[in-house]
Amino acid sequence: MDEFPFSRLKLVDGEIDTKKLATGKYILEGVWVDSRGNMDMDSMNHSIGDKVKLNYKGNIHEVTVLGHVIANEANTYDWVDSCFFLPGNVYKKITGNTYAMSYVFDVTPDKESDMEHFLKHYTNSVEPIMSYKSKLTTLEGVTDIKNTVVSIGSTIAFIIGIIGILNFINTILASILVRRRELAILQSIGMTRKQLVTMLCLEGCYYATFTGIISVLLSIGSSLFIVRPLCDQIWFLNFKFNFWPLVIILPLLFVLGSLVPYVIYRFAGRQSVVERIVS
Repeated sequence: MDEFPFSRLKLVDGEIDTKKLATGKYILEGVWVDSRGNMDMDSMNHSIGDKVKLNYKGNIHEVTVLGHVIANEANTYDWVDSCFFLPGNVYKKITGNTYAMSYVFDVTPDKESDMEHFLKHYTNSVEPIMSYKSKLTTLEGVTDIKNTVVSIGSTIAFIIGIIGILNFINTILASILVRRRELAILQSIGMTRKQLVTMLCLEGCYYATFTGIISVLLSIGSSLFIVRPLCDQIWFLNFKFNFWPLVIILPLLFVLGSLVPYVIYRFAGRQSVVERIVS
């Protein structure tokens, strides 16, 4: 690495002494850290002070591990067993290779869009074999994935929600139709129509209460034990439990639990008590 990316290295232990590193007798070992800051200690294969032999086309160059620094996707192209960092001039002396593998630089916030336009034009028209990665390209990729997940998830949630509401209505409807003769007998022995409707509406509210309890338990359980571990595995996802959909849906269930029995019984109760008993 040259001076700028070398200055951005974050020390884990040991030291980053540029004067010692410039002599070519010392080297830094990388410790892999994922995008969430979790350090893989198994990637640390040497201790501070260990001697490491660099073999380049039969030429052996012995160096001493001076410290450990964070290695991640921002400063490491590939990872094979171990990763080491050393100044660019020392690397050139050992290998004779003067070609840059990648070039890292910062841009002020007010120039990000201009630089993005320049790099896109340069890699498409001037040097098509080159590629670049920036904050904006990363955000675009994440945004596309986010939009896909949101659209698919919303569609699935909408379909499942419609099916659930229809099943909820069907359960109440079936309960009233199956008990039509029973309800007629209750009305024949003195129970008023208003009392029957009130009883059926209360039953619908009981269904809604039971559905709400099960929904809350399943939502919390699936979010904590399925969604959160999945988010922990994908670097650009953060877990946040959103309770608002349940707050919106639960009152709707109680409305349906009261309204559906009322509407159904109005249609089912058009027949006389005798007709409903003998049918």
